[in-house]
Amino acid sequence: GYSSLIEIKADVPGADYRAVEDQINSFGDRLGRTRKILLIGPEFRNTLEREPEKGHWRRFEKRLKASRITPCESRASLLKALGL
Repeated sequence: GYSSLIEIKADVPGADYRAVEDQINSFGDRLGRTRKILLIGPEFRNTLEREPEKGHWRRFEKRLKASRITPCESRASLLKALGL
């Protein structure tokens, strides 16, 4: 079976989205077979989409996918990610 690691972020700490992904990966690596989920508040996405020409949100989504981290923005998407 898998364990689940759920990280919750209301906003991007210091506007560094890479640190968020790195943090989840480091915890997940220590726990073995882990389903990694990032539950984000609306301000998190708003921060990364503030300057769309820079593509921060798009790059963040790609980094999460490459690291097998499931982003969730609602209760419904979190329950789905957990298979509930």
